[in-house]
Amino acid sequence: MNNNDKKVLSIKDWRYSLTDKGAVSYDIGSGKITAIYGSNGSGKSLLVKSIADVFDYPSGRIERFFELSDCGILLQSPESLIFREYVIDEALLIVGNDMELARSLLSRIGVSGDRSSLKLSDGQKRLLFIYGYLMSKKIVIFDEPFVSIDAVSRSEIEDAFLESKRAGVDIIYTANRRDHLRIADAVFDFDKIFNS
Repeated sequence: MNNNDKKVLSIKDWRYSLTDKGAVSYDIGSGKITAIYGSNGSGKSLLVKSIADVFDYPSGRIERFFELSDCGILLQSPESLIFREYVIDEALLIVGNDMELARSLLSRIGVSGDRSSLKLSDGQKRLLFIYGYLMSKKIVIFDEPFVSIDAVSRSEIEDAFLESKRAGVDIIYTANRRDHLRIADAVFDFDKIFNS
């Protein structure tokens, strides 16, 4: 079977509230970068939280073809995920206690391991998780990965997405701007579902 024929996720008749007019049904295939596109408030973040099992959606079914331990999920507020005192300890937690990988991660984002985690900017916190998950997980799901990121970092992240895809990492991310879709192999358009 071709890797592109395998599924990462199967979403059937998902709704984030019982009053929704539309329902989401979509299969996300392996070997791709998939973007979930939609305007603010369209439900993209709630779908990501549903996939992560932290939101009790009232209708539908989500079937995961992976173990949650193989998946890195970054929600929109990475500061809420930081709780280790030093950046090196946070990096170790993200990459599964591999010191070499943790040092490589910190080198990539240009941060010293003895720096206080609380002194990282929102963009640095986001980069810590993005690169850490790309280095250590088989499947990554990012909610608005380009928020709080400058143009240079955004281009570097896009390159990292493409490099990770070639290495066999399945990437799913949400976006609310069309120009954030340029590296996506597949685009799942929420606006068409809920605003049609």
